Amino acid sequence: MGMQAGLVEDEWGVCWHYLTGDFEGQPVSHPLADYRALDDYMFPDPLGGRQSAQAMVETVRADGHRHYVIAVVGNLWQQLHHIRGFENCMLDLADGRQEFLYLIDRVADYLLARINFWCQFEEVDGLHIGDDWGSQTSLMIAPAMWRRIFKPVYGRLVSAIHAGAKHAHFHTDGYTFDILSDLIEIGFDTLNPQVWCMDAARVGELYAGRVCFRGELDRQKILPFGTPAEVVQHVKQARAFFHTSAGGYIFYGQLGPDVPLANAEAMLKAFYEN
Repeated sequence: MGMQAGLVEDEWGVCWHYLTGDFEGQPVSHPLADYRALDDYMFPDPLGGRQSAQAMVETVRADGHRHYVIAVVGNLWQQLHHIRGFENCMLDLADGRQEFLYLIDRVADYLLARINFWCQFEEVDGLHIGDDWGSQTSLMIAPAMWRRIFKPVYGRLVSAIHAGAKHAHFHTDGYTFDILSDLIEIGFDTLNPQVWCMDAARVGELYAGRVCFRGELDRQKILPFGTPAEVVQHVKQARAFFHTSAGGYIFYGQLGPDVPLANAEAMLKAFYEN
């Protein structure tokens, strides 16, 4: 990431503590932990990085647009608990705080502005949204609440992406089985859920062919602690669960510093052989 260890404040006014420059830090101070600060809070410019867009365009054109290009839109749920604090967000949802509903709309407006900006470039093929909605064993909030409050917002974002003739990509970690059908209904073109926190075979049985899965290999156990042979077998198993001619399956594995080089090599080799 190129980030120095220590405390860093981002464009949202969130203070992050970095132990190392190799990993994302931990938010330790939230600018809207107290709603009395809301009236004076300055939301960041959604197009703050637009200066680099031209460099991206030139790079893609020089390469003949040989590769599929994804631009990152940002986060909704995660951005909310970064600026408000996770516990505060959970209490806000339980209490039905109007201020929190206002924040949802404002963050959504930020994301929509970014979507509209990136949709003007023919060099961009897809737009990516990421929100970790699951704990290790369950959704962070009740599925009914998620559908009532957040599903319509994601629907607006996906509609805007499709209106710009781009693919909509969604990443979410943790156990999210309860909302996978909703994400498909919303219209995301690819999903990258942490399927090995769930019953992966059941996920494939229900949803393979209904959406394209961007493969999430088991980065908690098999990739860091398995043998190369187990990694190869795991890739074959993932393909068997999720690949269909209707929806497709994109091979993908996240390699952290705990993954042995031999396992990384075995994973990539298995991708090409399968």
